[in-house]
Amino acid sequence: MSVTQKLGSRRLSVTIALLLLAVYYAAVYRPLVRRELDQTRPFQEMQRQLSAAATNNPAISGLTMAPLEAMENGLRLALSNVSKARQFLSARLRPEPAIATNLLRPFQLIDYQNERLNRGDRLISMAGGRKVKLLPAVTAGLPEYTIENPRPELLWGQLSLVDGVLRAAVESGVASIESVTMDAPLTHPPGPGAREQFIEFPLRIELVGGFNALTRLLATVVADPDQRKELKLPEIDGLPVATLHRILAVKELPDSPGSLRLIAEFSGFVRLPSNPASGTAGPNP
Repeated sequence: MSVTQKLGSRRLSVTIALLLLAVYYAAVYRPLVRRELDQTRPFQEMQRQLSAAATNNPAISGLTMAPLEAMENGLRLALSNVSKARQFLSARLRPEPAIATNLLRPFQLIDYQNERLNRGDRLISMAGGRKVKLLPAVTAGLPEYTIENPRPELLWGQLSLVDGVLRAAVESGVASIESVTMDAPLTHPPGPGAREQFIEFPLRIELVGGFNALTRLLATVVADPDQRKELKLPEIDGLPVATLHRILAVKELPDSPGSLRLIAEFSGFVRLPSNPASGTAGPNP
């Protein structure tokens, strides 16, 4: 085949290919594009209408990011306040170091009996020095070990609370401490996933004294160490912060209007692991 014939054959092939492309463009591609445009046109119109409605709606016109930013700042402030409250409660629920150690280790009966006796003697000595009448039932009411107690290690928390409240009563200058009783500790179940539980120590005390002395006692028991210092209340080492549930005050004698008999109910709290170590249910002499 000559060169002229080869060139003619190639030109014919190119021409046929171009014709096929033109036919494909006209018969296939353009209808597909037109169909695609027809299908998207309603959505474009809907988008335009929604945009126009949002722009012209008086209820949302002029909205900016400022309200959302203000909401975010408010949430951050609330989160910060929760963190501060948690730290505040943690400080109020922290027992004195020696008591905290004894709450977490197996109960030592002899150690507890010695501590109970020493604190009772200290109360008697303090009351004598401040001329506060301390009835025998008071020191006898200090928490005592019984074999029926399923968690004797909690006696340390009870002893710390009642001893602190009684010393606060003496330092506040009441006239007489009539009685003190403590109910069994209450265990508040932890929330889901929590690793700590709250133990509540209910306490009931009955006293006689002047109005100023009794109010001073109540303020001392419910205040934390910093608040006691700020309010110039008695400094009671080891006194855990308690909550006041209810009080009843009546005149002690008709001819002594300044003397009141006060019955007050408090609760102290400590935090302990949700699953206390085994072996704390019985005494280790």
